[in-house]
Amino acid sequence: MEDMWNVLKTKRTDFYEYHKAFRQAHPDKSTQIDDIFLAHGFFEDKNKGNKKWDVGEPIRDSNKDGKHDP
Repeated sequence: MEDMWNVLKTKRTDFYEYHKAFRQAHPDKSTQIDDIFLAHGFFEDKNKGNKKWDVGEPIRDSNKDGKHDP
C-alpha cells in the first residue's frame, strides 16, 4: 500500500502519467496494472470515430491470427 502512495502523492498531468509511473515502479506487475486501469475505464474510447480502422490505430487481435477483430 505504501508503494501506491509513493506514486499517487506526486502530481502528474493525467491518469496516463500515473499508469506509466505504476508500471515503472512495478514492471513485474505491468499486466495487473493494465487490467486495473482497463477495468475502471481509464482507456475506454468513447468517441464514435469513423467506424473503420485507420493507419496508426491499434488493432484488436483476440485470437492471434494476425487479422483485425471487429
